[in-house]
Amino acid sequence: MYDYLDMEQQHAKIIGSFSIDRNAEFKDGVKSMLESFRGAYQLDAIDDLIKVLKVDPLREDYKQKLIGDVLEESIQDTYLALHPSKLEQLFENSALEIIREYSSVGQLSPIVGLTLPVLKKNYLECHSKDIIMTEVPSKSIVKVAFERKFLKDKQG
Repeated sequence: MYDYLDMEQQHAKIIGSFSIDRNAEFKDGVKSMLESFRGAYQLDAIDDLIKVLKVDPLREDYKQKLIGDVLEESIQDTYLALHPSKLEQLFENSALEIIREYSSVGQLSPIVGLTLPVLKKNYLECHSKDIIMTEVPSKSIVKVAFERKFLKDKQG
């Protein structure tokens, strides 16, 4: 059913070549979360997102399954310790906006069901940029020419 989550290789910029999907672990986590939610409540969290968000016990369970791993982390740094509560607030605000959009429009596009998992992924990627500012390259990016001049006299 979730065929778009099953691709392990992505197309690269060069025609005919592929690169390994760096998001495979995240996709597998979302896929298993959706399947366990469907097994527990007989609701698809993508297609029936409004039903999930309007009922408080369902929303709390969905939030726990989606971002519970981040909320339960214990971080010693005072700045980084604020991120789980910020992500939880982002979840609550986004869920409220999705409900408001549904009440004004009357229906939602199925892509809206992916909003909350994508927000989690983007938030964590931005959060990791605060911690690690650079990426270690496998080979040198800037090639510097090294040149040394020697003076040679008649003896060599």
